Amino acid sequence: MIAADLLNAVKNGETAKANAARESWYKNADEIAEFLSSINRFRSRAEWQSMLYSHLEMTEKEATLRLQGNYAADINMFDNIETEAYKMADYMFDGIIKMDSR
Repeated sequence: MIAADLLNAVKNGETAKANAARESWYKNADEIAEFLSSINRFRSRAEWQSMLYSHLEMTEKEATLRLQGNYAADINMFDNIETEAYKMADYMFDGIIKMDSR
């Protein structure tokens, strides 16, 4: 829902609303990073936060490219987002393996 609020605000040129939604979006990422690091001591909050921030940044960029009609760049950015998602999945999986081996 936060992403939809952000994108609608950007689309409508509502800078203050977009900034508020963006701040909320990143705060949510901070909370997720905190949670994920708290359930696995082998995974750091800072690394989760870095990956999540990168994901949010790329997602916003991809949506902007789509709104601008720059579909080739949009597709390329989507591919980058997918690669980032795989990295996050690998990071989580490797952490679970480390937990199980202890």
